[in-house]
Amino acid sequence: MCLFVQRAAAARSDFSLSPANVVAVGEICRRLDGIPLAIELAAARVAALRPAEIAGLLHERFRLLTRGRADAAGRHQTLQATVDWSYALLGEAERHVFDCLGVFPASFDAAAAVDIVGADGLQRWDVLDSLTALVGKSMVAEEEGPGQTSRYRLLETMRAYARQQLAAGELDRLRRRHAEYYAALAERAGPELAGPVQMEWQPRIRAERDNLQAAVTWALTSGEQARLLAFRIVAALAGFAITSPSTVGGWADACLAQIGACPPELRGMVIAAAAWSAFFAGDLPLAQRRAEDALREPVSSDPISLGLLRMLLVQTCTLTGQPERGASIAREGRQEAAEQGIEFFVGNFHALEAMAWTAAGDYAAARRPAMEAVDVARRVQNPGLSAWAFCTAAGAIWPDDAQAALRLIEDSLALTRAGAFDPVLGIALTWTGFIRARTGDLLGALAVLQEAMAQAQADGNRLLLNMTLQCAAVTLARLGEAEPAAVLSGAFSAHFPPDISPVHQDVKMDIGEAQSLARHALGEAAYSAALAQGTAMDDDEVVGYAQGEFGRLAALRAEPGAQAAESPPGPARPSRRE
Repeated sequence: MCLFVQRAAAARSDFSLSPANVVAVGEICRRLDGIPLAIELAAARVAALRPAEIAGLLHERFRLLTRGRADAAGRHQTLQATVDWSYALLGEAERHVFDCLGVFPASFDAAAAVDIVGADGLQRWDVLDSLTALVGKSMVAEEEGPGQTSRYRLLETMRAYARQQLAAGELDRLRRRHAEYYAALAERAGPELAGPVQMEWQPRIRAERDNLQAAVTWALTSGEQARLLAFRIVAALAGFAITSPSTVGGWADACLAQIGACPPELRGMVIAAAAWSAFFAGDLPLAQRRAEDALREPVSSDPISLGLLRMLLVQTCTLTGQPERGASIAREGRQEAAEQGIEFFVGNFHALEAMAWTAAGDYAAARRPAMEAVDVARRVQNPGLSAWAFCTAAGAIWPDDAQAALRLIEDSLALTRAGAFDPVLGIALTWTGFIRARTGDLLGALAVLQEAMAQAQADGNRLLLNMTLQCAAVTLARLGEAEPAAVLSGAFSAHFPPDISPVHQDVKMDIGEAQSLARHALGEAAYSAALAQGTAMDDDEVVGYAQGEFGRLAALRAEPGAQAAESPPGPARPSRRE
């Protein structure tokens, strides 16, 4: 960024970095891959264009970046000429491989390169030798991938150049081959996500996220035959819509918009993925409606899609005040899964029944299915199921044995931090914060909720953000931090359903408590102003505000002489800002 600013100031004397242009300048430098010449040429354009306008033209970078310094050598006068010079040094096979690699939107592994490029008749070692040569000549970058494997990447500038070399229609042919390869990869991965080798496949699918998304996007807009590839990818990875919702959810929604063209044998899985997408986005009515519609008239007898839909229905019923119905659906689902011999679903339905009884306040009824879930998880040895079972078991036993519950959550966190089940990381952290707050460890609760809130934001999980924000607001109020408690409760009340909770009404931390304590401490005028501040925030703003308040409190209490004891429940005091 410094190079851009320096060269831009030379081209236009009044140019300076400012809040108005810093995002655009950062985007320019990132998309130009930090290439000094490209950044210099882009900066020269500020004589006539604003940074945002330059960023908007980077898809035509070889036309845009055509003027350099007046004293530059001839071959350095344009970005096009510079890349032309490097390209001319390649052998024939290397050029062909380089051109074909332009189909990848992000990083890829050697197996994908061999399969997609080798479709043109090149032998495996021809592709691998060319790939090695391209890395050596800095035309392709190498980086470490999952499991100590190598992944490769064309910088955005090189990718644009490679695509420029392809003949008319050639890029579409490669995109079809690319989508076929990733559809087959997804279909190999799908069944493994429910087994003991989940942790081997999960990082592989995460590493291929951009490739899978590009394949789905292309397939949905490229005719009937191509569209089938998109449905195959989403159907195969429907389970991934639960374990890593930010990966598959958006693709499922796009496929759902064209569901009439989806083959019946894939339709249930696509609908299940789209229903879970709505669930994690926080739209529980839509999620429940999609699940109920699909279960009312199932398009196939596929037990996996039916199991995924029933699992979702248990969750939505439990969270929206119908826990007894949720427990009943869980028992039915468990019985059917047992008859079909699908132990992965048996364990999940045990855990979901425990969650339902916990929300109903019947901890005695929750304990048995909770412990059954833990037993099945240990037998199946699926890390994601284990993480979920440990977390729900903790929720079932915490009133009688908070320390045992926290130990179970630690076991869950160890698995989720390793990537077993993304949403459970935030859920386990939120449960930890809830249990600590309920047992009087308010500062400990706040420290954990800080991480939980960041995780919910990173996952795009508004449902979890809802629960975390509610717990944080009440914890702050009980600590005597009236103003931030009021701001967070204002944001919660304006943007999140108030009655969604995985715990019973008698023990949940009610946002009304935070508001009552804050109003008493601040007075009506200051309280109303704080509420309005929170109401005006979007999700990113409220998370940023909360994180700032958490950091401020941590710093204040780390100062010499600071009081270590938490404030007992009672009237809150106004925040004291330094």
